[in-house]
Amino acid sequence: MKTQIKPYQSGIEEKIIEEITLAKKSIYIAMAWFTSDSIKDALLKKIGNEPIELKILLDNNSTNDKYFFNNDIYSTLYLKTKKYKQKFLHQKKILIDGKIVITGSYNLTKRAKSNLESIFVINSSKLCRNEERVFSFLYEENYIDKNIKLLFKFPEFTRSLLSTYYNFNKHQYKKYENKIELGHCYSVDNGFSGQVIYVPGLIFNKSIRHRKVNTTDIFDKNYISTEIDNLPINKTSIKEWVMSNRVANVINSFQGHEHLYHLINDEIDNTQNSVESFFRRKIESCYSYSKLESLIKGNVDIIAEDELWKTNFEPFLNSEIVDSLFQKIELKQQDFF
Repeated sequence: MKTQIKPYQSGIEEKIIEEITLAKKSIYIAMAWFTSDSIKDALLKKIGNEPIELKILLDNNSTNDKYFFNNDIYSTLYLKTKKYKQKFLHQKKILIDGKIVITGSYNLTKRAKSNLESIFVINSSKLCRNEERVFSFLYEENYIDKNIKLLFKFPEFTRSLLSTYYNFNKHQYKKYENKIELGHCYSVDNGFSGQVIYVPGLIFNKSIRHRKVNTTDIFDKNYISTEIDNLPINKTSIKEWVMSNRVANVINSFQGHEHLYHLINDEIDNTQNSVESFFRRKIESCYSYSKLESLIKGNVDIIAEDELWKTNFEPFLNSEIVDSLFQKIELKQQDFF
């Protein structure tokens, strides 16, 4: 079934209650605040009448303590509810029957009814299944997602991925420094035109701020091989580099064919569209375990395909799992240039 996305800016509580009423198998709720009596009543009625799986994850704050947990009338919901205590839970999602995702700005509160809010009701089994796994990661203790198991299986890929994208704090950086891939980014002359060569690593990661950087003295222990002074490097810099080279190649290809110069602009437009597609293409659906494994074995470009990290790995990581992953990674060999 084609994905359906419907926005709602009014009648939001009523729509949420309607979807709860229509649920057949499961309702998972992850919410920062939950004080709406109407939605609580709808949930109580639902689990009272049907054998439906209900799980609720709420932020650990005084508002939820006062208006949700400190109320005997809703004690039935307590058995299905957990407090998320690691950090502020800013989730606003309801997952229904493995196919409906309700998300947006709306918290399940009394006050939200009078605010200018919006939600999206998304009918997508693929998206919902992925969101259910994210929910399980937050809800269940010691949950290890199947995608994370791939990171344990391919430690060198994991080194590159974490070095490039994981947001190390200062303590973590010092702890893992000898296992982090620095990466490279420079241009070379292949005899025809310049070409960008880049290797994923810390130079693309905002955590570079934890490391003293030297891009000029090759003999300095803090030397990093890159022609770009401003670190971390963003993909825009690489994209512009690649784009200029491709345009130059198009123009060069017309030399000696002056009668075809009127086609240059069309060729350049096609080239620009290709580059836009290459760097902006999103992974439209969450990859299966086998597809991810195939991409890893095929040396997928994690810089161009940053959605690979955002969608398939980042949501399932915490500091404990990262510790375990780095234990599987061997010390990095010293690079010499």
